[in-house]
Amino acid sequence: MVPHPIVVHFAVALTVTSVMCDLLALVGDEDDLRIVGAWTLTFGAVAAAFAVLSGSAAADAAAPSGLAESVILSHRNFAFATTACL
Repeated sequence: MVPHPIVVHFAVALTVTSVMCDLLALVGDEDDLRIVGAWTLTFGAVAAAFAVLSGSAAADAAAPSGLAESVILSHRNFAFATTACL
């Protein structure tokens, strides 16, 4: 079993947590929340890189063809773009 879904959701949760901490830091003027936001974004970016790697492994294991192959290709391209933005 490839852990891709778990890794992806972990990366998403860390990124959302980072944004929430940054927003709360703006409202409450809390430096500690800014630090937490920076660290969770860092860990979220690392988790996103692992998500790309696990997704590539999952795609290789599935050996898709036809329409599924084009969907996985689009999914992969979106993953690369999202990870690059982080």
